[in-house]
Amino acid sequence: MSTNKVVSAHRMRFFIGFDIGDAESIIEMAISSGDTVHPAIMPGKSSAGQAIPTLYAYDDDGNTVFANQVAQDYDNLKAVEMNFKRRPSDLLPGLTPGRTNELLGISSRELLDEPEFASGPIREFAEKLRTFVNIALTEERFVERARAFTVSCSDCVISVGHPTNWSDLDAHVYEAMLLQSVIGEDTYLDLPVTLQLEYESRAAFLYIKNTYSVRLADGEFVGLMDVGSSTIDVSVLTKDSRNCVYDSGSNFLGARSIDYLILEYFIDQIRVQDEDDGNLLDTILAGNEAAFRSLLINCRFAKEALFSSVTVDKSKVKTNIFFGDFRVRLTWDTLVNDICAKRAVAPVLAKYCALPEKTALSLGNKSWITAFRDFLSSQINAMANNGITVTKLFLTGSASQMSFVRDICKELLPQLKREDSLFDDTNPSNAIANGLARVGLSETRADAFEKDMALFFQAGGQMDQIIQHRIPDLIRAIVDPIADTIQDDIVMPAVRKWKSGGYKTLGDMKRDIEATCKDEKKFNAILADSEAFRDAISSWIEHQVGHDIALELQGIAHKHNVFDFSVDQLNAFKELSITIDTPVNGAVVTKLIPAQEIAYALAAVVGVVGWIILPYITGFILGLIAVFFETLAISILTFLISNPLTLVAGFAAIAVLLGTSVLTGYKQNKDKINAWLQEQNFPGVVRNAINFDDLASQMSQNRQELVKKISQELNGSDTMDKLSKGIYSCTKSQVRDRANQIRYEIESR
Repeated sequence: MSTNKVVSAHRMRFFIGFDIGDAESIIEMAISSGDTVHPAIMPGKSSAGQAIPTLYAYDDDGNTVFANQVAQDYDNLKAVEMNFKRRPSDLLPGLTPGRTNELLGISSRELLDEPEFASGPIREFAEKLRTFVNIALTEERFVERARAFTVSCSDCVISVGHPTNWSDLDAHVYEAMLLQSVIGEDTYLDLPVTLQLEYESRAAFLYIKNTYSVRLADGEFVGLMDVGSSTIDVSVLTKDSRNCVYDSGSNFLGARSIDYLILEYFIDQIRVQDEDDGNLLDTILAGNEAAFRSLLINCRFAKEALFSSVTVDKSKVKTNIFFGDFRVRLTWDTLVNDICAKRAVAPVLAKYCALPEKTALSLGNKSWITAFRDFLSSQINAMANNGITVTKLFLTGSASQMSFVRDICKELLPQLKREDSLFDDTNPSNAIANGLARVGLSETRADAFEKDMALFFQAGGQMDQIIQHRIPDLIRAIVDPIADTIQDDIVMPAVRKWKSGGYKTLGDMKRDIEATCKDEKKFNAILADSEAFRDAISSWIEHQVGHDIALELQGIAHKHNVFDFSVDQLNAFKELSITIDTPVNGAVVTKLIPAQEIAYALAAVVGVVGWIILPYITGFILGLIAVFFETLAISILTFLISNPLTLVAGFAAIAVLLGTSVLTGYKQNKDKINAWLQEQNFPGVVRNAINFDDLASQMSQNRQELVKKISQELNGSDTMDKLSKGIYSCTKSQVRDRANQIRYEIESR
C-alpha cells in the first residue's frame, strides 16, 4: 500500500526504512544506486545503528522529553507516552462488514475524518504516533546525516512495517495515521515523499537473506518468528518473500510482559530490604503514571543489559535497577530461573495492564517460559495440520536475544539442529528497519526488470520474434504427422469399416471421412490424440522456442545481477521437477513433484495449432482423401479384372474403359469409374481381397506431393502470423512464471 506523488524522471531514490516497534524503534537508509544500507543516528544516541525506546514525555514546562531522558528524570515529567502501538482494529468499535468495506474505500488522507476516529483510544493512538514519528524524523542530527545521502536523489520513499496478520483495514488506518505526520507532507528533506507500508515478515526475511546469504530451494518452508515487545509474530514464507503461507502469533506474550515481572520483583525486593522504603515506593508510584512508567523503563533496560551480555559464563552476569534512590541488584540466574521460569504471568499482567479475563484464564498460572513453550508447540501443531514443516527458522526482534527462546526452538523443532537452519541475528533490533530499506532497493530493481520484461512481451518483442522465427520449423515438424493422422486415424479405420461391411458403399465411406475432416471439433480431437503430432509440437516448443526464450530470459537476469538460473531452469516448457528434501528416520528422502503446467501448456499449444491450421489444410485433406480413394479404387479394379466379370453387375462396361491396363484406363476415365465404384455394394469377397499393407504403401507414395502442398500452404504469411499470435497467447503465462522467478530473486535481495 502506498500513497504516490509525482516524481521526476531521474530515479536516483532515497529510501528510509522506519521500524516503529512497541518497545523500540530504529531507522536505516539506502539509495537506489548502491547495495549498502546505512544506519541512522537516532535521537538521543551518539552513534549510528542504535535503537531508541518508542516513547516520549512532557516536562512541567510542556517541553518534549525523548527516549532515554525519561528513565533518568521522572520527578519533572508530567506525562510519559509509551507502549502506544496497537492493532488499529482492536481500538475501533465493532464494525459491520459493510462499514469495513466503506472505510477501505475512503482515501487514507480523509479516513480519520470519519466518526469512528473522532475520539477514544484510536484518536489517542493516532496523536501519539504522529508525535513520535515527527520527533524521530525531524531531530537535528538525524536530518543532518540523512541529507548527506540525498544528493542527486529525485524522491524519498519511507517504508514502515506492520505485522503480517494485520488486516487490510488495519494497514489502511495505520497509513492514515502516519500521513498525519511529516511523512504526509508534500516533501521531506526537500524531496517528494512517498509512504509505503510493508509486511514486517518480508522486511526481516530480506535482511536475513542478504546478511547471511541464505539460499532457499523451491518448495522450502521457512519460518520467521519475531519476538517483539508486545507480541510474538510467527510467519512461514517460501522462496518468494511475498508468499506468506502461514501467519499467527500471540498478542500478550511479548517481552514486555517480562518487564512487568521484573517490576513486580523490584517492588518485592524493596519491601524485603526495608518496609519503610516499600511504603515510600508505593506512595511515589500511586497515581503517578510518569513515575510508574519510568520505573518500568529501567526494568526493561536491566533485562536488556543481561540478555545482551556476551559473557560466556552467564551465571556471573548481573546489573542494577535504579529508580531514584532505590536500587535492586538483578542477576542472570534470578532473571531466568525465578522471574521467567517461576513467576506466573497472568496475575502480574492483569494487575498492571488490565489483562482481559479470557487471556488471563488461558494463561493460568504459567510462567513466561512455560507459556512460550506451549505457544510454540501449538504453532508447530497448527503448521503441521496445514502440511507445513519448516526447514529453517529465523529469529528476529530484540527479545529473541533471550537465550531460552533459542533453546526452546531447538527442543521443539529437532529438524533445526544444523547450524545453518536456525538463525538468531546478533543485532536483531536492526533487522526489520534494514529490510524495510531493502524493500525499496529491491522494488526499484524489480521495476527496472519489469520494464525490460514489458519490452520482451510486447508485440514485436523478443518473445514474439522468437516464435515467429521458429514457425517454419514447426510447420516442417507437423506436416507428416498431420498426413499420418489422416491416413492412420481417419481413412484406414474407415476402409476397415467398409471392408467389414460397416458401410454399404464406398460413397458412404467417402462422405463420412469428408464430414469428419470438415468437423473442426471432431478433427482437432483426433489430431490432439495423435502421439506423433503432440510429440512434434512438444519437441519444437521445448528444444527450440523454450530454449531460445530461456536464453533471452537468462540474459535479462544477468543484466540485473541475477545469476541463479540455468537455461534449463528458465525453459518454461522443459520437464522439470520440484525437489523437496524431507527427513525421514534420519535419512533425507527426495520427493519429485512434476511441473504440471508443462502438460497444460502443451495441450493448449496442440489445440491452438489444430484450430489455426485447419481452414488452410481442408483442401489438402480432401485432396489427400481423394488420393487414398483412388488408390483403393485401383486395388478394387485390379482384383475385379483378374476375376470373373459376373461378380459385379455392370462391370463389363467399366472393363471396356480399363482396356488392357487398369492403371492407364483408370487415369483416363477416373471420374466415370469413380462414380460407378462409389455406388456399388461390393460383396465380401471383393472387400476382403484388399491388401491393407499394399494399400498403405501405395497411399504413402501418392501423398508426398500433397504433403509438399500443405507445407507451402502453411508457410504463407497469413498462416504463419496466426500461428505465431496463437502460440504466443497460450504460452505467455508459462514464460511469465519463469520471469517471475527472476523477479522474486530481485525482490529478495
